[in-house]
Amino acid sequence: MDWTTLFFRFNGRINRAKFWLASLVYTTIMIALVAAFIVSIGEFDKDRIGEMVGTSLLFIAIGGVVFLIMVWSSFATAIKRLHDRNKSGWWMLLFWVLPSIIGIAADSISGIGSFVLNAASVLLSIWGFVEVGCLRGTQGPNEYGPDPLGAPTIAPAVS
Repeated sequence: MDWTTLFFRFNGRINRAKFWLASLVYTTIMIALVAAFIVSIGEFDKDRIGEMVGTSLLFIAIGGVVFLIMVWSSFATAIKRLHDRNKSGWWMLLFWVLPSIIGIAADSISGIGSFVLNAASVLLSIWGFVEVGCLRGTQGPNEYGPDPLGAPTIAPAVS
């Protein structure tokens, strides 16, 4: 599997190692972007405030584009992991979208209802983490493709 397929395509299957490799790449990119921002801003100096604002706006624009690319890519890799588990990519709504919606709802209320909603959001997120990042995929081929850990098929030698 090439890098473009790993990071940007939604079809096929990937194993846990490729999923965690992609997660490491996302983390490295974000750390590098934040470090570059900190280095470019430097120490606060009220005489350079205009330059600092301009640099901040540039990094906000770059960071926004990088964020959108990484959201697309992380959905693609997580969906391929769900495919490896023989599950539809629509499960991402349950694991990533629904906890956010529940969290927003929890912020609008108080008391025990807020606690229950936040607990539900956390439990869904943990379930998604375990399902996508920890559990082994189905052995052998499934409807989404061949087993990424399966033995490669070697064509018989023709004499």
